[in-house]
Amino acid sequence: MSTPEIARRGILLVLSSPSGAGKTTITRALVQSDANLKISVSVTTRPKRAGEVDGQHYHFISRAAFDEMVAKGELLEHAVVFGNCYGTPRAPVEAVLGAGGDIVSDIDWQGTQQLKSTVRGDLVSVFILPPSMAALARIRLHHRQPRPRGERPPRAGDPRRRARPQRPPDRPCRFRQPLAERGLSPS
Repeated sequence: MSTPEIARRGILLVLSSPSGAGKTTITRALVQSDANLKISVSVTTRPKRAGEVDGQHYHFISRAAFDEMVAKGELLEHAVVFGNCYGTPRAPVEAVLGAGGDIVSDIDWQGTQQLKSTVRGDLVSVFILPPSMAALARIRLHHRQPRPRGERPPRAGDPRRRARPQRPPDRPCRFRQPLAERGLSPS
């Protein structure tokens, strides 16, 4: 008598960090090192920056389209970060997981907390710590996309505040093992 084969369901690996701490760099390195690992492409309402490709870096959509996706339940998670909306489309992630594939995503800590309820059994989450607060400030001010002269990015304030995820007192942080990004080039 043969043993029935159990179908493998994939995992959703989510990397979270303060903006500029290295989650995108690590995500790209993981995808380059494993051809079977898929990347989740988020939707955003923020303007496209120089060098970004729609559908590769983000799906750039209008606020009305974003609100419609939220209303229809088409996002696994969504958050407003620095005045722009971001979210993870449900259909592509569920398709990869259902086919037994693994998918990686780099999102804000708020989104990770939401994913703990929407895809709990499929989720592996890692919080990336910056190498140091000084390094985080340097990376964020000098290695990000250029902005118009005199415009300071909203995230350029105190990086220590963003290195610790803020959360309601009734919802403790669920990251079990933070990881410090070291030795990779800035994104």
